Amino acid sequence: MWSGAGRADYHNVLAGFLPYLDHKYGLWTRNGWYAYTEVPQFTSFCFSLIVVDQRMSWEDALMYCRGHHTDLTSLLSDTETKLALGKLRPEHVSERVWIGLRFLEDRWMWMTGESLNYTAWAQESDCPQRGRCGAVNKAGVWEDWDCNDKLNFICQ
Repeated sequence: MWSGAGRADYHNVLAGFLPYLDHKYGLWTRNGWYAYTEVPQFTSFCFSLIVVDQRMSWEDALMYCRGHHTDLTSLLSDTETKLALGKLRPEHVSERVWIGLRFLEDRWMWMTGESLNYTAWAQESDCPQRGRCGAVNKAGVWEDWDCNDKLNFICQ
């Protein structure tokens, strides 16, 4: 039965899960249905991004995000980078935007504390070429810029 009390006629339940009448909950996956007698507990993933329509230095952007949202965003995967790029389409957004990446004590670090396992630099380099603050451009490439430059930025 569907959540709206309508009858479900399609049964593609994975092996080991037969459509017993006592199974009240279901979960659709790429491989078919899973049936449950109780509401299953799953870890959820929420990735909310806000492109701020103001240009600030990296430090001011960090303080703004921490004061109004959570932090300057960390881009921990190709998927997260692509989600961020979808927000950078408007013409009024600068060609690159600040992200929460900073070069401190001889290494790049996320200000949120996450590990820097995924990178999207045009060229891998241990040392910044232009500046010590990280930005992502509209092509999804990370760039180092002078922290005093005024750019739009992405909060999470």
